[in-house]
Amino acid sequence: MTPVPTVRELPALEVGRAFPLPPLVDAVLPNGLRVVAARAPSVPMVELRMRVPLPEAAEGPALAQVLADTLFADAEGADDLLGRAGATLGAGVDGGQLSVSASMTAAAFPEVLDLVAGALTGAAHPDAACEHAVRRLAAQLGPLRAQPRVLAQDALRRHCYGPDVPPLLPDEQTLAAVTADRVRQLHHQGMSPRGALLVLVGALDPTAAVNHATTALSTWPPTATWPCASAGSSASAGSLASAQPSASAGSLASAQASESPQPSASAQPSASAKPSASAGSSASPQPLASPQPSPHPRLPDSAPPASSPGMAAPSALTPTPPPPPRRMRPAGVAVVGRPGAVQSQIMLVAPALPRADPGFAALSLANCVLGGFFSSRLTVAVREERGLAYRIDAVLDELLDEELVFLDADTRTDATEAAVRQIRAELLRLAEQPPSAAETDAAREFFTGMTALGAASQAGLAGALMNLLQYGLSPDWLRTFPQRLAEVTLGEVARAAQEFYAPSRFSGVIVGDPSGLASQDFDLFARRQ
Repeated sequence: MTPVPTVRELPALEVGRAFPLPPLVDAVLPNGLRVVAARAPSVPMVELRMRVPLPEAAEGPALAQVLADTLFADAEGADDLLGRAGATLGAGVDGGQLSVSASMTAAAFPEVLDLVAGALTGAAHPDAACEHAVRRLAAQLGPLRAQPRVLAQDALRRHCYGPDVPPLLPDEQTLAAVTADRVRQLHHQGMSPRGALLVLVGALDPTAAVNHATTALSTWPPTATWPCASAGSSASAGSLASAQPSASAGSLASAQASESPQPSASAQPSASAKPSASAGSSASPQPLASPQPSPHPRLPDSAPPASSPGMAAPSALTPTPPPPPRRMRPAGVAVVGRPGAVQSQIMLVAPALPRADPGFAALSLANCVLGGFFSSRLTVAVREERGLAYRIDAVLDELLDEELVFLDADTRTDATEAAVRQIRAELLRLAEQPPSAAETDAAREFFTGMTALGAASQAGLAGALMNLLQYGLSPDWLRTFPQRLAEVTLGEVARAAQEFYAPSRFSGVIVGDPSGLASQDFDLFARRQ
């Protein structure tokens, strides 16, 4: 006789439970660098994440990318140190900022931090290394431009923000103009710790880690002499990093369309990807990053006070005001030709709320119900029931420093019109049939679980803290946001759905084969290019 299995009822998820924020120190060093160090000793490792605003340059993002590629090229003893420590270290460019990531054993943390500090304050960017970086990046331009998502992201920027928006990728002539002298000039005259961010997470003492950073980076001058330098330039500069709505840095691979929808990062700051340099390599060349919006580093209005003498609380520093952000213009939806394409990319955007806005929690839940996870309305109606999309997502993120709703889908050429019509129908249904209690509760549980899961590892917590700082939020947001989600009412979610998801608010692009799309009717959303 077959035994009857015992059924054990699972405990209910505590949606309103606060995230246990680990002990941390949040301080601004005398030179203006903001450091957040958190103790999370789950394993004897330390994660380092750093963002440094870069000024605009005539060479655009190409100059910054060569700077990142050669940052550790002359770091003495780097290979030996990283090999002994089993550490990874890499640098790249994302949204007009230098991005540095490292992972190391706790015992090697002081040495690796000293290595990073030495590169930031004294990298020589040798001529040969810069020339090699230029050749490598030039070889990547063709394959990267051929990717349909890159074409769609570039078309979206120009269509919604105007033709004067710098392109995502440099042309060959601009890249060829990059010289080692210009790279060194950008580094030593344009890189300032004022407005830069450093996050350290792992088996460390937060106060001791901040004190070590203070000593190691004490020779980094707080002011930049680069002409027209500003505290960040993502609002006006192009980027070799991405316009794809995602919270983590991408690579060539990440620009490829995924066949299945991924959970949205619309509310929870996602963990950054692991450092991409291999163990034992001080400066493994990084591929041109796939487009992605990256928020401007802004100091929050308030934050936990510093706990070490000689350091200011974050609110005590007044950063240089960034240039006024661009604002998306209502432009309808343009059809952009990509001859020979076998599938179409649909990218639609509409203005949203910043994360610090009291209504962001309700908007997050409405967005999640629409297309933020696998049980969302768009996924079920467009992908599962009708087979009209390989992948479809709704994400809240930034593009050129503006908070937007992104609707993003890949579909067959002959199914493009049907997919667009179904997306529009779901937008209308979201207002006419607001999220139910069951849908809202499912979205709440999703966000609560994803917040905890995303910050459970050292790398995840480091990425989440960095994303919070870049959005101008306090680390305490990890603890308070799940509580705010638990307090959101059905009425608030319904109002967010009606206010932000009307089809008339959306503009964007449909990129595909002109001959295959010519007979399809897109009058629902506008014009052809």
